[in-house]
Amino acid sequence: MTFIEGYQKPTESSVLASLVSGTRHPKVPSDLLPKEQVRPRRPEEYLPSTGQRFEYLELLDRDSVSVSYKVYDCRFDKILAVTFFPFIELNKAEEAQFARDLEAMCRLRHLNVTEVYSSGKSDDGAPYIVTEIVEGRRMTELMDELKNDIDRALGIFIQLCGALSYAHRQGVTHRDLRPHNVFICQDEDGSDIVKVVNFGVSKTLSDVEGNANALEYRSPEQMVSDVHDQRSDIYSVGCLMHETVTGRLPTKRRAGAATPGSGKKGQKEFEPNIPEQLEICIVRCLEEKPSGRFQNADALLFHLPNKIGGSGRRLSRAVPGKGQGIFRSLLRLFGR
Repeated sequence: MTFIEGYQKPTESSVLASLVSGTRHPKVPSDLLPKEQVRPRRPEEYLPSTGQRFEYLELLDRDSVSVSYKVYDCRFDKILAVTFFPFIELNKAEEAQFARDLEAMCRLRHLNVTEVYSSGKSDDGAPYIVTEIVEGRRMTELMDELKNDIDRALGIFIQLCGALSYAHRQGVTHRDLRPHNVFICQDEDGSDIVKVVNFGVSKTLSDVEGNANALEYRSPEQMVSDVHDQRSDIYSVGCLMHETVTGRLPTKRRAGAATPGSGKKGQKEFEPNIPEQLEICIVRCLEEKPSGRFQNADALLFHLPNKIGGSGRRLSRAVPGKGQGIFRSLLRLFGR
């Protein structure tokens, strides 16, 4: 790490101020970090100690339960992102589940899933995850654009389902799939690359926050119990696709007031430019009973049209990069 000439050793307050403002210090000296930390009440005050592992470069994001920094990670010798969760209160069972979810995230390696390098706890006990830096926009910011560009939306749906297919085969369900947890990045040629974040852990965070908006995308069975499987993610995909192409969610629920059958299923007031096959896929994803939905992401991929006027059976199109497993075999089989 190169220091500029005439560099003055910063105070702890100036380090925090620079990170919050987006300016960058060459390095945060470890002796500025208190040896025994008490977690602050506000995210902008939280700069945790993790020994000599991280060199803090820039504040990336913060919300009511977490704070993210761009860091140089000495262990991996890379510029990465670290997200701390110092503002969540979990009981022992929830903490154990959260730890298992973090471990599961570390196993996922797919182009459309944010890569997680490791997880751990800071010196004051706050859990954290180390991930690749995602440079893109949340899907929530693109809804108006996508509603007017169905071909682009279809490409995003296909990549999203490819990510789910891979994760489900690894035994990992998302449980909180919604536009907030989907990033759209740009490849070198300008094409979209989907990045799904927070597999598994997002539901815990949403529950802690009391995020009513997250409930809008959860399946009927998730609203009344903690029992779920990959078909719950399929329902959430249906909600996401419905909102993208129509501008509204298929159901409106309130926390603690919703039960299966309480919402309208699969509203069919679709615009004329929506491919009929896409409409059929969305309605089937939103079936109230799990047995009535697509039973896995591969089945949904098989039936999704790849463009306006296109047909289903485009499973090979689900591979945005290097093929994986069954997708790679299908590419070879069909000579693509």
